[in-house]
Amino acid sequence: MAEDRKAEVCWKAAENALVFSFPSSRGGNYLVGVYEKSGKVCVVHTCPASSRGYDCWHVYKAAEYYGIWKGKEISPERIISANKPVTLNPKWEQIDVPGEKNKEKVDIPEIPDEIFALVFGEEAS
Repeated sequence: MAEDRKAEVCWKAAENALVFSFPSSRGGNYLVGVYEKSGKVCVVHTCPASSRGYDCWHVYKAAEYYGIWKGKEISPERIISANKPVTLNPKWEQIDVPGEKNKEKVDIPEIPDEIFALVFGEEAS
């Protein structure tokens, strides 16, 4: 798998479910959901390959990240994929992508009120 094929963002959707945002080669992103059920790792998303019934790299990379998060290796035989859309939910908790280096947090300085008003056309609250 190409080294640049990585999730950009990860959300914890439930105690046993993660959602990843993967970049598309055509612009935009694919949301890929992963969860365990009955001993299988279920991966759901829509992309051109999955809509034609083929497995794509999103499926295996999402399962790999899920395994890192759970602390176990996920064998390909346990993976089931489905072509179903995933819709972003504001209640999900954003977490670091498992196994990827954490991005440094940047401290953003406070913007003086006069600059804020000039840039955004309103007063800071």
